[in-house]
Amino acid sequence: MKKNLLIIVISIILSLAIGFFGGYEYRGYQIAKAFSDAFKGINSTNSNTTSTPTTTIAPQQKTVTVDTGVEGTLSTLKIKVNSVTEAQTIAPSYGQPAVAKQGTKFVIVSIQATNITNSSFAFPSDISLVDGKGRSFQVDPINYDPADTIVYRNMQPSIPETGTMAYMVPTDASGFSLQVIKDSTNELYKFIVK
Repeated sequence: MKKNLLIIVISIILSLAIGFFGGYEYRGYQIAKAFSDAFKGINSTNSNTTSTPTTTIAPQQKTVTVDTGVEGTLSTLKIKVNSVTEAQTIAPSYGQPAVAKQGTKFVIVSIQATNITNSSFAFPSDISLVDGKGRSFQVDPINYDPADTIVYRNMQPSIPETGTMAYMVPTDASGFSLQVIKDSTNELYKFIVK
């Protein structure tokens, strides 16, 4: 008997709850429909007006070309390309020499960089090497790390550092430049590598 009474009480409570929340849901639907109908009326009464679509055009990217031996100033660094060499092997700072895969070669770019901020930071690894065909290559300091790599080196303020960045590229690649977009600008810096 108590079990049946408990089932009846729970059923009544559930029915009330479902009815209560269901009513709110239906009421919400009615309000949303009323707003929708009201705005349809406003849009249809103004249909004789014309509107011009707006188009946002991105600003043209400016390219700043910096020759080998000339210093270029980015947001946090001054960079100067000193020289470039091509090789089939790289002597790393530890472990076995890295050997270029078949059909590839290493391009090792020697640079001088100066931190122009007031605090130290690690030299970035996001400077791309782009060849004359427009192919872009990223530095890989884990797999082929020259002993004098500058990538991830701690750059102290106002102290010039010299080091290399190594890229693996196809053997037909030539006409290189280091490319990076200057922070907070639309300027592409293109450091010519000769």
